[in-house]
Amino acid sequence: MQQLWKLRLHWDESGPSCLYTEWQSFCEQLPLVENIRVARLVQFGNECTFHAFADASTKAYGACIYVVSQSEGSYRSALLCARSRVAPTKEVSLPRLELCAALLLSELLDSVCNLLHPNPLSVHCWTDSMVALAWISGEPSRWATFVSNRVSIIQALTLKFKWHHVPGQLNPADILSRGVTPKNLLDNNLWFNGPNFIVQPNEHWPQAAVSPTELPEQRKQQTLLVATPTQDIVAELKFVNNYNKVLRIFCYVHRFIDASRSKSNRNGYIDVAEMNNALHTVCRLIQQQTFMDERRQLQASNTVSRKSSLAQLSPFLHEGLIRVGGRLRNATLPFDEKHPIFLPKNHPFVSSIILHRQYLYAGNQTLHSIVRERFWIINARNVIRQVIHKCLTCYRFRPILAEQIMGSLPKDRVNQYSPFEVTGVDYCGPLLMTQKIRGKSPIKAYLAAFICFISKAIHLELVPDLTSAAFIAALRRFIARRGRCRVIYSDNATNFVGANRELRELLQQFVSQEHYDDVQQACCENAIEWKFIPPRSPHFGGLWESAVKQAKHYLRRAIGAHILTHDELHTICCQAEAIINSRPLTPMTSCPDDMRPITPAHLLIGRSLTSIPEPSLSSSNPGALKRYQLSQWIQQQFWERWSKEYLREVQQRTKWNPITKFAAK
Repeated sequence: MQQLWKLRLHWDESGPSCLYTEWQSFCEQLPLVENIRVARLVQFGNECTFHAFADASTKAYGACIYVVSQSEGSYRSALLCARSRVAPTKEVSLPRLELCAALLLSELLDSVCNLLHPNPLSVHCWTDSMVALAWISGEPSRWATFVSNRVSIIQALTLKFKWHHVPGQLNPADILSRGVTPKNLLDNNLWFNGPNFIVQPNEHWPQAAVSPTELPEQRKQQTLLVATPTQDIVAELKFVNNYNKVLRIFCYVHRFIDASRSKSNRNGYIDVAEMNNALHTVCRLIQQQTFMDERRQLQASNTVSRKSSLAQLSPFLHEGLIRVGGRLRNATLPFDEKHPIFLPKNHPFVSSIILHRQYLYAGNQTLHSIVRERFWIINARNVIRQVIHKCLTCYRFRPILAEQIMGSLPKDRVNQYSPFEVTGVDYCGPLLMTQKIRGKSPIKAYLAAFICFISKAIHLELVPDLTSAAFIAALRRFIARRGRCRVIYSDNATNFVGANRELRELLQQFVSQEHYDDVQQACCENAIEWKFIPPRSPHFGGLWESAVKQAKHYLRRAIGAHILTHDELHTICCQAEAIINSRPLTPMTSCPDDMRPITPAHLLIGRSLTSIPEPSLSSSNPGALKRYQLSQWIQQQFWERWSKEYLREVQQRTKWNPITKFAAK
């Protein structure tokens, strides 16, 4: 009937042939039911035992109870009652059906026990499902809702009874679950009398099988992790993206703590010592949050695990801060530069340390060199690149320009000369400059950019206009500060052509006097040679065009829409010149043992213009000759590194790699 119902046939529609054949077979064997004889008498004695069996299949499940009693010195077993149910139409797993059969057994056994009141020790429950036995013997809360509800009822009804495992071929309830024809039921001793072992002693009963290691229907365990949260007060600050403001906040916190402890009561402006103390406090709090394991290992054994990301840098603790150890302890460098402070890459305060705006929106290499003088940021290159990438001011001033093919370097670029001996010059601007006079509109000013062909050092001069006289005055100031040039390169601007003509006339008037014959020869040897690039060929002047671009890069971002006075504009130009001359000429590495990269300022003053002045060596070498030899050695080291590091970097063409025909030419 259930199979016909699943087919969803109409009342006048014939069924499939397989079901018709099965129904005909059942009808043919149905008269054999008259030959089945069931004993009406079931004897109960003082030592009678009850055995209840349960089984299930995909078609049905059921339970049956047998009574074993003693009569005339022998034990006899007989079927007491049975109950079966058809499996639900909804697909249910076989272990769940076995559990439903066990529930049906418990309910049937409970109704029998309410009538006969047997001894609980003489009642035994049997099933051939090890999964159902494991569910019944376990805690109901471990299983899913379907299993948990039925296990709870089974345990309540069979609390004093024993559950056993029976093999499937010895389980009489298998006849209920799988069905049987009347012909096979006539002489079926297993169904009417039960299995033979129930009339035997306990030692002949089936042995318990091994329980399964993994059980289905287990409830998902909810795990709660209880931990004490650590509060990062630096990351929760409102002004965490402002470097100076965070330090000032901690300076006032230190003042409040000192005043509450009656140590001191400082007022007034914040000094450098307070700012450094606040910076160390902030860095210490950040390290306690991000480098907890490394800090604990350093406090215990002064070393870190090899698996740590800091292991290659030999970290050590100094005044509560984790610093880089490295191999430069004997170098004549400041302590902060030899042993910078470790900082993570993903802390919000680290981005504020990269003072991109304060250093006039410098590039990746320059910012990396400046930050490395005090801090060692993990994966600093990517952090600095992200800061520059997120800068709106840099994005607005980063247009896509047309580029010319790179040519071979001229002889003046690859030979050793004094600073600014071979110089290129170009103008950039205009810049608006206020006169501080009421009613007067701002006037235009320009920058004359002089660049050294050898070291790429730059010199900026502020000129009021584009006349030849203004440029000659700027050239004289440049020569007075940097020395006489041997060769000057420029484009074909009219002011440069006029200045060349005027200088040539002055030189001719100067050397035409008879009583200056000796001076004439010296001036001819030391006169400045002016060379012009071909007209309308800007790619011949790529060196000073790059210098003009860098000057505009810093000045436009620093000035913005403001209109400055002459003194303010001159100060900004000097700062931009110092930043440009402090840029590395060679790529920087992440190894702490490498030397500092050479910059154009090394050829001018022997160190970077933005670095902290190093202590003088005059006390250790008082002799003038030794100091002279030291300066000569510094110059020789610069030229040696310049020829080995920088000169080899400019050998390759970094642009237009697919175009190989130009390289062949």
